Amino acid sequence: MPPKTAKKPVSKQNVLHSVPRQSASSAEDINKDPEHAQSDEEDVIIESAPAPVPGTNPAHAQNDQNNGKTPEVGKKADSALDSIKNRLTVNKAKLNLVETVIDTLPSGLEGPLLIIAEQIKQLSACITVTNQEVLNLCDIKQKQSVAPPPPSSYSDALKRTGDTVASIQRSIRDDQRHTVFEKDRAKAARSFFVPELKSLLSKVDVDIATTGSTRVAKPTSEIVKTDLHWWVMAKAASHIDTSLLKAVPPSSNQLFSKIVIRRNEGKPTSAICECHTPELKNLVCRIIRMKIDSRQTRSNPVAPLAPGLSAAEHDYKVAARVSDAKLQFRPQYSKLNAASPVLNHVANLIKTVLKYKSYDITPLWVRQAGKPGQPHLSIALKFEAGPLGPRISLDPEKLISGNTEAVLEYLATQLAHKYPDITSTATKWNKVRHDLTPTIENSFKTFLSQSTRKEKASSDANNQVIVDE
Repeated sequence: MPPKTAKKPVSKQNVLHSVPRQSASSAEDINKDPEHAQSDEEDVIIESAPAPVPGTNPAHAQNDQNNGKTPEVGKKADSALDSIKNRLTVNKAKLNLVETVIDTLPSGLEGPLLIIAEQIKQLSACITVTNQEVLNLCDIKQKQSVAPPPPSSYSDALKRTGDTVASIQRSIRDDQRHTVFEKDRAKAARSFFVPELKSLLSKVDVDIATTGSTRVAKPTSEIVKTDLHWWVMAKAASHIDTSLLKAVPPSSNQLFSKIVIRRNEGKPTSAICECHTPELKNLVCRIIRMKIDSRQTRSNPVAPLAPGLSAAEHDYKVAARVSDAKLQFRPQYSKLNAASPVLNHVANLIKTVLKYKSYDITPLWVRQAGKPGQPHLSIALKFEAGPLGPRISLDPEKLISGNTEAVLEYLATQLAHKYPDITSTATKWNKVRHDLTPTIENSFKTFLSQSTRKEKASSDANNQVIVDE
């Protein structure tokens, strides 16, 4: 019996080459079981898979394959998006010009011309909205970040988890600060500050000095709240405009929600008065600022209430100095308050010199990458009829500085980023710079003097020495 010859092992290359021949022969495909055919295909795929290269992570390679974007492709996509945005910006300017031309048409249009003008207005508005939506989509597309690859090791996963937790904690802290900031904004909108309370209530210092005695049973703030309500009612009743008295709530608790009295050694007693609504605050401030003369006073004024412990009968006849309360509930708002005159003057100069229609100034809570959020000032301008333009955020740290030229350069850069035509006319912008320079210098000096005074007061309080007699 002849010896059996050993079969040669089938190489991977032969297996791969044998697959087309098997698929080409229809007889073998018909007789073969589908399950066995599937298992054979899986064996072929597994055997033909390339071996992993040492030192590489398959997950990273898969992620790179999914991303599929090289730096050159990313740059081309960004340049294409930028070109689209530039063309849409030009189209938007052309549409604004068309709307301006249509608005300047005579008002006596009739018939088909009037219909055409109205249809062009509607079409222009629709195209403007579409352009803006496409611009927003381009911005979102450019801001999309590539997802990081999966962690390569257990330590890397722990590190990423710690970074994620820290990021979440920072976000929660920023949200809490933002909530406090919004509450302070709401308080400032319905509060006003009386720098010298004695000008309203002549007996307030005597009343505060005797608060702890048996003659006075209520807290001092409640007494001042009641007497200040009497003051407002008495002055409103003495005015010829009867609508003022009708608008004042009948009780002190309905008019004021809280009154905070401030007493410092060597300084007059002041107070922050918080009303329930901004409308009531504006009404009280208007009544306090009113001047009482023979032309605006009733012939026989009768006060609806009797004066309290802190007030006298003639107090309401004296005009008082009052100012709106700023965001002074937290120390971190000091630069925000100090920079407000600079931005208000800038907006006023832009409106008068550069012929802008209106503006809007609002404080914002800005979150910065890797840093806790901080209060910023923001401004939005309107050059023509329609909604306000894009809002610009300004850092108070850069508006309050001893370098006036740096502040002016910062303002010009930030404004020109959203409104390029502001600095296009050199003569007008130079006038704005010239008129704004004294305001920047005075604001910085005021901020320095206030900061020095507060630091001195805090150091004196910390350095007090108690001597035992």
